[in-house]
Amino acid sequence: MSMAEQKTDQGNCFGKEDCVKETREGCLSRSINFAGQANDVILFAGTTEGRMLAEACKGAPLTLHVCVATEYGETLIEPAENIRILAGRKDASAIEALIAETGAKLVVDATHPYAAVVTETLRAVCEKTGAEYVRLLRAAEHDGTEDCVFVPDTAAAAA
Repeated sequence: MSMAEQKTDQGNCFGKEDCVKETREGCLSRSINFAGQANDVILFAGTTEGRMLAEACKGAPLTLHVCVATEYGETLIEPAENIRILAGRKDASAIEALIAETGAKLVVDATHPYAAVVTETLRAVCEKTGAEYVRLLRAAEHDGTEDCVFVPDTAAAAA
């Protein structure tokens, strides 16, 4: 697990605002290249945290390419001068092409926790292209669930 993933991991992130603030600062620090110029950042947004991160990056010294799966998702992201919204699902080759087109060195995965295929695709493409991968996770919210039993998957639940 990279340092970026640890910082936004469920165990170290205590609320949506903290996760987004930490990830925004990480995006800003990682998006500045050695010449002091801002690089592009790609954000795959499918959660509230993704939308909050896009909002937090408005006016920041970077170009944020926000990828959402649906036209509805596109309506939830407020446009800004430095934010480009791209609607539609992307396979590995489309993600790789987007990284090449934008020159992005950082990809932030704020997709839904159940979107495991997208997450694995993003990890694989980032590894292949050399772009840094950061996973923005929502803080664990277990208040009032003391009597619940948590299991890793449906097979364990059925056991």
